[in-house]
Amino acid sequence: MKERALVGLLDLLQTTGHLITQDAWPAILEALGTSAEADARCQVVAFKSLRLIVDDLVVGMQSPSRRACIACVGVYASCAKDVNISLTAVNELWTLADTIAKRKTTLTDDDDEVALWPTAFSELKQIALDTRPEVRNCAINTLFGTAVTHGAQFRLVEWTIFLQGTVLPLAHQLSAVVASDTKMSVADGDVPPLTPVVVLHHSRDSVAKQYDESRVLVLAGVSRVLQTNTASLLLHADWFVTVWKDLIGYIAASCTDPSSSKEVVLAGIQTLHTLLQIASTSSQDLSLAPLRAGVGMRVVNGVCTSTSDSLDMSAKKKPTLLSRDPQLWTQAFELLLRLAHDRATGDVPSAQDQDIAGAMVTVFVSIYLQSKDTELHDVVQLDRILHVFDQSMHRFVLTTQPNAPPLVITTNSLHARILNSYDECGYFDEAVHVAIVRHVVGFVSAAASAPTLVFVLRHALQCLAKMYEGVSPVAQSATFAEVLAVVRPFFNSKSKTNVVPASVSATDRAAMTMWQHALKVLLALIGCGMPTVPQSGVAALLQVVEGVLHPGDTLADDDVVALQLAVLDRLVRAMMLSRYKDTALTSRFAALLQSNDDPRVASACIQHMTILSGPANPNRALRDVCRQQLNAVFVQAIASFLEGATSPGGIANSHRNRVVVLLTTWNRSPQSVLEVFSSLCQCITCDDAEVRGLVQRILIDSNVAAVCLPLLQLPHKDQHGFL
Repeated sequence: MKERALVGLLDLLQTTGHLITQDAWPAILEALGTSAEADARCQVVAFKSLRLIVDDLVVGMQSPSRRACIACVGVYASCAKDVNISLTAVNELWTLADTIAKRKTTLTDDDDEVALWPTAFSELKQIALDTRPEVRNCAINTLFGTAVTHGAQFRLVEWTIFLQGTVLPLAHQLSAVVASDTKMSVADGDVPPLTPVVVLHHSRDSVAKQYDESRVLVLAGVSRVLQTNTASLLLHADWFVTVWKDLIGYIAASCTDPSSSKEVVLAGIQTLHTLLQIASTSSQDLSLAPLRAGVGMRVVNGVCTSTSDSLDMSAKKKPTLLSRDPQLWTQAFELLLRLAHDRATGDVPSAQDQDIAGAMVTVFVSIYLQSKDTELHDVVQLDRILHVFDQSMHRFVLTTQPNAPPLVITTNSLHARILNSYDECGYFDEAVHVAIVRHVVGFVSAAASAPTLVFVLRHALQCLAKMYEGVSPVAQSATFAEVLAVVRPFFNSKSKTNVVPASVSATDRAAMTMWQHALKVLLALIGCGMPTVPQSGVAALLQVVEGVLHPGDTLADDDVVALQLAVLDRLVRAMMLSRYKDTALTSRFAALLQSNDDPRVASACIQHMTILSGPANPNRALRDVCRQQLNAVFVQAIASFLEGATSPGGIANSHRNRVVVLLTTWNRSPQSVLEVFSSLCQCITCDDAEVRGLVQRILIDSNVAAVCLPLLQLPHKDQHGFL
């Protein structure tokens, strides 16, 4: 009988629903509300009538009837036996929220209409505590979606009810459910279920995990609401300070609660990031932040606002730049530092802590890029951030604890985020350049002592090379010796492997070629550090370079030679620009250029010595030393070539190649030719046609005869001074 009555009511609404008077709606809605607790068939029929009312007939109702309609929909969302009906009922609440918003734009300052918002919030909050996770999460998304879409219309009373009367109590109740479920799970132990259950994914296989998912949605929803309604919230400055403290307290509790999962903590950190963004006094385009925009919205000054409400707001007032209380940002920043410090000083690091620490590093980088000219302009604050980076690196990556979890090496792991952060932040401020270089030097030193941290060591060396080139000259000079000392062992050990077997693992391959990454640091020291350090530092550098240029037992491959040639080129250019007057230093450098036995490197050395001994070298002291060394090399090479004509083919070819390079690159000036004239004359009659041709070309191009003949024709004086 009840089902037939509900079918008749549905027919009545479909045919003459638009003719129903206001007095009849309370009775109809009461009948539909009581049917929500009836059998499943009656629920289905009654809900069809309710959907018809919400979709087509609610616009003609007065505010009291619409309030009853909202309550009726909430009953179906909470009590329906079919989950699909509950989910559809939550969607109908969204439709009712849109109706309230549209109604307010046509009925300005209608208190009865605005009073519907608390009713909608109350129903959504009640549904958001439902034991069914699908219904609960749908209600949470709808609750925050309503504020995101229509928050621009909220007055202070609506914001108070939404944040302090709905969102925060809901968040605390969800946390309490998780805590109680965790205690019950520990007390009950692993008791097998009495009836068969559906197998769920491991992330949702317990009540606590399902409620954690809801807590994540709440925290994400808070971020969305704050991002889209920053301007509206900051208009109520005194009240917002109170709400801010409540939000800070809830985030702190969520991130420090032992029962909170990693996902909840990460969501709390992201919400804290949002708080820091909106509280900063620097300009920030929040339209770039990830958020869900509703229908009828547009971006105005970096904030999503309702299009329908923009004209009304502009007619009432034209808001200027909103002021922000500096204490808001400070409170959020102090909480972030405290959370990071607590994670970095625990007993035993875990894989979960590594992920959370990585997320915090990302937040620190983001807020620095936003607030580097305002809140983070103070060097003291930068030092605190860098201290967190150093603590996290040593605790989670460079740890020596035997029970520490294995380090997962990815492009987005903790060590990569920390090392990449220096470059992303432009190496912060010059005042901390020395500190960050020393931090990375410490990372390299610690990673080099752990065989399992090969890839971390490689990344740290790459970071150090790039960082040293990017910091200030003062920092380069102050850290030159430390950087050189940390890369020296990679060359002193004579572990440079010229040929890496194809069968070795990726880890072994990286370890065998680690010196090549250290060589990039050496290049940075040569190019950027040499002009800033005293002669003693250059002498130590030349000693390291000697170890780099000396080949191993086997001939180096092309890649290794290319690196050695890069060191030579960088070193020659740096020495040409230097003004060192130490003869021993310049002599040592010149000797370095003739000490290599690899023909490819030796040829490059000869070419560099030729350039250094020419007029293009502005360093006169170095030019004179290199000319003397080059002449000595030339004389020795010619002698070895002539004596080795009867030697085995490999040795003879080596001497010949060096002579060909010398003759090809030799300076054609008469003075340079006359200095080695005797050696040239010895080659003029050799059996090698190419060598003879090169000698002839030098003599012709230098035009030695034109210089020598006038000297020979000068009148000679006797011992008494007479011609």
